[in-house]
Amino acid sequence: SQLTQQEQMVQMKDMQIATQYGPMQIPMQAVNTLANVGLFAVFMLFILGAGGRVAGVGVNMIKMERLREALLLSRQKIEDETLKKL
Repeated sequence: SQLTQQEQMVQMKDMQIATQYGPMQIPMQAVNTLANVGLFAVFMLFILGAGGRVAGVGVNMIKMERLREALLLSRQKIEDETLKKL
């Protein structure tokens, strides 16, 4: 599907150049499409990188929570064994 003018971030008008054979019109539709796709790709790479960092923070939080739980359980187990010996 083609983007409308409102949906495009980059919009260039057709260019007209003078040649020895008279004025020549150069359509910019292909350049507009290419520029908009490139801009979209850059934006998606930014979103991908930010999402990866957020996911990494979440994974690290889960690891720290599991580690904390394991340390608390091992400390509690040691205290229970000490009490049994008494």
